[in-house]
Amino acid sequence: MPSEKRSPQDNRPTAPQCDEELSVEFGCLPVPCRVRYDPENPPYFGIGMNLVLGLTAAFAAAYIACTQPLLIELASDFGLTYDDVATIPTPSQAGFAIGLISICPLGDLFRRRQLIIGVVFTVASLSIGLATTSNIVAFEVLSFFVALFIVVTQVIVPLVVDLAPPKWRASAISIIFAGITLGTLLARVISGDIRGRGSGRYMYTLCSVLYWILPDYPAKNKDEQYLTILSSMVKYAVTEPTLVQTVLINIPSSGCTASFWVTLTFLLGDPPYNYSTLTVGLFGLVGIFGLLMSPFVGWSIDKFTPWYGILITNGALLATYVLQTAVIGPHVSEAVIICISVDIFRQTQNMSPREPSART
Repeated sequence: MPSEKRSPQDNRPTAPQCDEELSVEFGCLPVPCRVRYDPENPPYFGIGMNLVLGLTAAFAAAYIACTQPLLIELASDFGLTYDDVATIPTPSQAGFAIGLISICPLGDLFRRRQLIIGVVFTVASLSIGLATTSNIVAFEVLSFFVALFIVVTQVIVPLVVDLAPPKWRASAISIIFAGITLGTLLARVISGDIRGRGSGRYMYTLCSVLYWILPDYPAKNKDEQYLTILSSMVKYAVTEPTLVQTVLINIPSSGCTASFWVTLTFLLGDPPYNYSTLTVGLFGLVGIFGLLMSPFVGWSIDKFTPWYGILITNGALLATYVLQTAVIGPHVSEAVIICISVDIFRQTQNMSPREPSART
């Protein structure tokens, strides 16, 4: 089982020792004995736990992306024009950005088990209102707060680094990132179910699973101050050349990718296509081809130095967006080609290595 304790001598499960240091969390819930932290017998990080955390990352990514295919339906529900409804994803993106800055640093101050379960439960509760509200202002406000707390993936990754054995660490992290990509793609397909029935039930179920299997782990910097951590982030943002370059590359790239999928929804919903919300969502499956091709493109990029690899990838993305503006029109094949290209080169850009070399 994912959280069984293992004996260092024979690597077989041993009976868990129930440490009383933290027997209650959130003020009232008892921490299951089998997941309490025991420094003498650290929890076993197995494939089951890895897959559950990957699934959590997939749901988090799906929440951010699921609104885009529904913009036409939302325009009809709220009685808005396309110009008005196109701004709906903006609060989500703003909330996600603020959450990265304000929520993620809490992973250095608090036990990450409690932080992960807490944010998943909060998102589940907010999503009920998101699925039932008939007011556009309330929808945008709820979208902001859902995205604010959906940064659970950025807390999961460092936890996996701590839990996974060194020889399996890269593979364990790759499962988390595969969950992110898969969640983004599938969100474009299952968004109708998320909107129509509400996704709170999925997240509450996931929250229950995490409660029983997610191992506890002590805070790594509990003596640090929150404002000190925030100030260090500001310092790194201006003193680390590699970090600065990465930010400058990803901000415009992420913005262009997000705007592409938003405008594609309107393009496919209008003449000459007149596709339904479901059909528009199925275009997310086109991205699976890009996902499958990314390792091969990444293998090609590895043959260049990192600087040239990033340059080639950025040039390919720029050419794709120029092609989108110039040729996308009445033939659906053009839209399919653009979708595949965007996913391939955006994934490859994320995989391209960055090195703190003299070039910086």
